[in-house]
Formats: sequence, C-alpha cells, structure tokens
Amino acid sequence: MDSSLKVIILKAIALPLFAIFLVGKFNIFDSITFVPNEYSFEIGLTSYIAILDFIYFKLSKYIDLNHKASIECLFYSDKLSKKITNIPSVSFIEDVSYINCCITVKGGAKKLAKNALIISFPNWVDLQQTNGSAGIINDKNQFVIELGSIICIDDKIVEVSTVDIKIGLIRNQSPNNYSTVVAPIIKKQFMMQFAFNESELCN
Repeated sequence: MDSSLKVIILKAIALPLFAIFLVGKFNIFDSITFVPNEYSFEIGLTSYIAILDFIYFKLSKYIDLNHKASIECLFYSDKLSKKITNIPSVSFIEDVSYINCCITVKGGAKKLAKNALIISFPNWVDLQQTNGSAGIINDKNQFVIELGSIICIDDKIVEVSTVDIKIGLIRNQSPNNYSTVVAPIIKKQFMMQFAFNESELCN
C-alpha cells in the first residue's frame, strides 16, 4: 500500500477517535447554556474534529517545509541507459575514465540545504575535478556534493532541482582483474527519502 494512502486512512480513523476521546473528557459545549444538551455531543465532536484537522494541516505543512525531502542519485553511462535499475560499468581501458551522475532533489529547502551526498572511491583511483562541477574532492578520496549548492535556499519548497555531474577518474595503480562497486550515501538520513543505484569500476 502506498505510504500516502496509509496516512490518509490513519488520519480518517485516528482523528475522529481522538475527537471522541476529547469530547468525552471535556466538552466545552456542555457549559454553553444556549446549546441544547441533546446536541452538545454532536456539536462538540464536529468542532473538535475541525480543530484537530486544522492542527494536522499546520503540522503537516511545517514538517514538509522543514523536515521532509527526497534525493535521487543516478549513475549512468549514456542517456539511453539512464535508469535507476541499471548498474553502469566504468572500464579503465585507458588510465582516465569518467562516471556520469545525475542528482535530483525535492522537498523542504532548509532540510536539503543541510545535507550532502557523498561518493567514496577506492584508493587505486584518483578523482579529477571537472569544470563547473558542483562537488568537491576531500582528503578521503570522496566526491562530496553539498545540496545547498544546487538549490535556491531562499525557496521554502524545492519542487524539483536536477544537476548532472561528470566525475573524472584517474587510475593510479593497475590491480589485475580488479573491480569494485561504488554507491552513494547521504550525510543526514532522518526523514529523507533516498533512492540510488550503484556503479561498478573495472580495471
């Protein structure tokens, strides 16, 4: 079952039950003299459901703006094979090769701006910075993309932001018949949807 459908069903059941509980504990309409006693429960229940629904709406909006976002990191060899289910292979027929990476983000700008995508590489390759690349290379042989650099942080919600990156790889050793799988990670995973594929580096 889709997660959004689960939330709708949970809301449809939980909110009325909680409203009934609140009305049973304290119904403000019991104290209002012009409200007939036989209608105080129905009026109270309707009012409490409306109030809880408003609180839920405000809370959901706050969470969407500040605490929910999604990231997709897609490795690909060419645009025709650009699918999240594919695992592209990078072969070092020559000492220098390239890996293509498409990053797509959406959600709360504040949440995204505090996060980073990290791709770690084996020590038998060196990373080469390409012109206009959104990432940086650190001393751990990692390519790091600070997501705040690829979005407009003045926006409250990032509808969709995509960046294509080409990472240069220089073979500094020649291990015989050696291969390794490269997979991205994100710095902060809490309430973050993260989808990715892997890429195989082959000597």
